[in-house]
Amino acid sequence: MSYLKFNQNWEDCGIYSVEISASDGIFSATHQEVYFNLDEIDSLGCQLQKFPENINHKITYEDDSQSHYFLIAFCIINRSGDTAIEIKTDNRRDDHEHCSAHFFIPCEASVINKLGRMLSAWTQKMDNELECVW
Repeated sequence: MSYLKFNQNWEDCGIYSVEISASDGIFSATHQEVYFNLDEIDSLGCQLQKFPENINHKITYEDDSQSHYFLIAFCIINRSGDTAIEIKTDNRRDDHEHCSAHFFIPCEASVINKLGRMLSAWTQKMDNELECVW
């Protein structure tokens, strides 16, 4: 079972701290804090609903700070039009506290479209958790 989970940690002045968990059914990773404002979440949701527009279409959200790195990308992975979600995370800590992950979650474009609808709806009520399982 593959999934993406978004869990709101806190909100301050329109900035939301969101924990994102992802799994391809074998490997999983959780990134503790990714920062969004509602417009960014809604914009990402709207873009995902229209994915893919062409064979080279790629949608990326990146949170790159001194304390952590997080990337989620939605892309076409071959000329047959197969799609996947790319996850890349790094807590940028030293030595024994360091954690990082980079993997792809294969999925149908319809899953990405559904996630887009779910994200757009989530911005209207900002429930604590959003989960997309396939």
